[in-house]
Amino acid sequence: MTAAKQASASELSGKGIVVTRPREQAAILAAMIEAQGGQAIVFPALEIEDLPDLRPVLALIERLREFANALALLDLSPAGLESAVRPRAAVRWSVWNLAYFLFGVPIAALGHLLFFVPYQLTAFLTRDPGLPPDLRSARKLLGGGALYLLWCLLLAVAAGLWFGPPAAIAAAVSLPLLALLTLAVRERWRDAQRELRQYFVLRETGNVRRRLLIERRELAQRLESIRRGLPKDGE
Repeated sequence: MTAAKQASASELSGKGIVVTRPREQAAILAAMIEAQGGQAIVFPALEIEDLPDLRPVLALIERLREFANALALLDLSPAGLESAVRPRAAVRWSVWNLAYFLFGVPIAALGHLLFFVPYQLTAFLTRDPGLPPDLRSARKLLGGGALYLLWCLLLAVAAGLWFGPPAAIAAAVSLPLLALLTLAVRERWRDAQRELRQYFVLRETGNVRRRLLIERRELAQRLESIRRGLPKDGE
């Protein structure tokens, strides 16, 4: 800018000079260039605009946080709010889970006894509370899987030493299946507990659930209105 100010008319005559300052600040510099015989090309690289009022957005974020906290306290998901308490569905759920656990619990109990050592070692590998979730899952999958396979191999070898090769082959085939069934029953037990809690929550908090449904619809409308108010790409 200082160089442009001091340049002579012969130096700038017939030359095009791009002015990249914001449009509101480019007029004075463009006039100085043209006064020296140059051609000012105003091409703002930046646009200075007033910031929009962010208070509605911040208020909406706070409402979303409160809504998420309310769902967490009730152990519900947004989709779970649509669930209705139907006695027939509750009876079917009870019968199915009763039959499942009637046969599954003895199998899981046997598996828990046989695989107690690798189960505890896997829990030890993932016990660090500072582990990121993805690293915890990787340790549980890879480390736990290796421990379970090694334990199955050791049990098969022990069965072969005590009862002969046929017992070793039977153990090598059945023990991994038993481990998978034990994990499946354990996961189903956790899911059943969560579903049972949700059932009683939906039954006892019908009014709360209706208010949360209304709140969810209002939040969705507010988000949509804000989305429509955002500038499109290129605007």
